Amino acid sequence: MLSGCEHIALLDFFPFAIDELRNDVISAAKRGAHIVVRLYKPARLPGVHAIVAPESSRILEVWPGHWANGVVDGQEYLLAYFSKDTREVYQVIWSNNYFLSWIYFDALVNEIILSGLRQGINDGLQTSQLKTILKEYRRLFKVTSQPYEGVSSFLASNSHLTYQKRYEK
Repeated sequence: MLSGCEHIALLDFFPFAIDELRNDVISAAKRGAHIVVRLYKPARLPGVHAIVAPESSRILEVWPGHWANGVVDGQEYLLAYFSKDTREVYQVIWSNNYFLSWIYFDALVNEIILSGLRQGINDGLQTSQLKTILKEYRRLFKVTSQPYEGVSSFLASNSHLTYQKRYEK
C-alpha cells in the first residue's frame, strides 16, 4: 500500500509495526507522499509527521496483541491485529472499497487530531495554544482534498452499479 501511495497515508502503528515498516514509511515520504503516523512509542522518521498517542504505555499494557492499521489516499485500508509475540495473525482486513476507506480515513484524521489536542491538554497548554495545534492539524490535513475528490468522483459515478446489482435481481 505504501509503495503505491500518491498523496497521503494515515497510519496507526504499534511499535512492532513501525519497526517492520520503517523503511517503507520513510520511502513513501521521500517520494513526496504526505505520511502521518500515530505511534505508541517515539520513533525517528525523517519527513514523516509522527505523534505519540497519549497514554500509549497504558494502551500497550492492556491490549493483548499488536495492531498495524492504515489508509492510503482514502482509497484502500488495512486493519491488522497480531498476537503479543507477533507470530500469529489474529485478524487482517484489506480493502480497496472507496466508501469504507474514506470512512476510515476520516476516522483516523479525527483520531490523530484528538491525540494531538489530548496531549496538549495533558501538557497543560492554554486554550490559545490548543487552537494553534488545531490550526496546524487543519493545515496538515488540507492535503486530503485530492483523495477526497477522487473518492467522491468514483462514488458518484459508480453508485448506480451497486444499486443495479442489488435490486435488479
